[in-house]
Amino acid sequence: MQNNTSSASAVAQPPSVVQKVSAKLKKDVFVYGPAIIIPAVLGMANIIVFTRIFDPSDYGQYAVILSTILFVSTLITQWIQQSIQRYRPVYKENNGLLEFDSNLQSLLAMMAYGALVLLLLAPISNLLFGLNRILYVTVILIVITQMLFVLMSTILQSDYRAGEYRRFNLMNALLKSALSLLIVFFVHKSTDSIFLGILLAQLIVLVPMMRTTGYRSLFRFRLTAQNKQFIKTFVQYGFPMIGWFIGNSLLNLVDRYMLGFYHSSQEVGIYTATYSVVSASIGLFCTPLLMAAHPIIMNTATTSDDKEIQRIISVFSKVYLLIIFPIFIYLTVVRSDVTSFLLGDEYQAGSSILPYMMFGLIMWNFGMYGHKGFEIKNKTRTMLTFVICCVVVNVGLNILLIPKYSYQGAAIASTISLTVYPVCVYLFSSRTIQWKMNVKSLMSIFASSMLAAICTYFIRFYLGAVDIVNLIVCGCSFTIIYLIGLSLVKEINLSKLLRRNAQNRLRSVEK
Repeated sequence: MQNNTSSASAVAQPPSVVQKVSAKLKKDVFVYGPAIIIPAVLGMANIIVFTRIFDPSDYGQYAVILSTILFVSTLITQWIQQSIQRYRPVYKENNGLLEFDSNLQSLLAMMAYGALVLLLLAPISNLLFGLNRILYVTVILIVITQMLFVLMSTILQSDYRAGEYRRFNLMNALLKSALSLLIVFFVHKSTDSIFLGILLAQLIVLVPMMRTTGYRSLFRFRLTAQNKQFIKTFVQYGFPMIGWFIGNSLLNLVDRYMLGFYHSSQEVGIYTATYSVVSASIGLFCTPLLMAAHPIIMNTATTSDDKEIQRIISVFSKVYLLIIFPIFIYLTVVRSDVTSFLLGDEYQAGSSILPYMMFGLIMWNFGMYGHKGFEIKNKTRTMLTFVICCVVVNVGLNILLIPKYSYQGAAIASTISLTVYPVCVYLFSSRTIQWKMNVKSLMSIFASSMLAAICTYFIRFYLGAVDIVNLIVCGCSFTIIYLIGLSLVKEINLSKLLRRNAQNRLRSVEK
């Protein structure tokens, strides 16, 4: 009788915080998914088109300008973005969102006006930066509109308005792709036309976006004592993140500039095109998960203790590896077929570096979960130190490897330096919130992935010549074998997953 009572009380217990956030994670991943997957697919389609109509030299120059735009955008936005994600939940908890929005509008106006001043350099832009006047003005305006778009998106993300976030990101991606292609094919066949399409798309999207977020009076600048204190708080937390994101951008830029210095734009084009394929492939799967996880962790941190947050971070880290590690193994097996399908013939040499680049990016993104403890405890300077170590390793290895091994050396240097970050986070996380990982789960994921890889290799060999249909067949086979492997080692309950999927389908049919 006593056992029955205790059993009933156990059933009646409400779900734990970990269970609640895990359920929300599953829901938000599917909401964010289209906002990441569709732009990534469009980006992949653009790569396929642009690498066929522009030679590696032109594409390499375009890639360097685009990377520089991303670097500058990162420099002026990411510290504000991180501060919004850190402090907006705190203001919301204290019913201070109106005050937060008013202060943030003043800060954004100050940043926008500061960037517009750079337009005064347009007459001498060719002398200073090697850009013609029209391209320079276009680039500056892209930086400003990108800043506003990213920060408006961050507000929607922090407020759990995932549906609106998805809508605006899809609009932006579709318009960027469509307008760039239209201008390239029907107005002027030049890489400069791509940037014009990007600018027009962001201007169109920003109008309804500002209305939705309530930031209509964005360019009304005022500086009160309250604004100054708000900006000071953002600076203290976010400025170390400027260094962090500069370091992150340098990890993506240094190898390309050094390739161009030691070799030519053709090597830069091959390297960048392969990197774009890898980045888009990884982004298809890991970005929705990270974007759903980040606001959940930061909002939960305002009401939960360190042990609860530690368990949440560990669960999210495991989910990340369950999804992304098998993708790495599969794409390694079919790397030559993937690059052959996605890129032009001139870019096929890049298939040899695909596994290195993918592993490095996977490890870097893995570190994004572990460093949440540092963000929550405001240890952003420590995070900056880790990134500086990565950059030093990257520069040193690039100097040693690129002159002799070209883009293969750059890929190896990037992989090692990107892996340094999660290693540092893991070793020093005990000072904030310990980043723990289940060794048994790691071994299960690795063993199941390798089993699927071996079987897929023989399936691919049996199919012979590989086309898109055979790639899909190999991918489906890999997924099935991987899930069966996880089920055999009891990492997942496959029959339960299949039952739940069948029940969800039945409910959707009944509706």
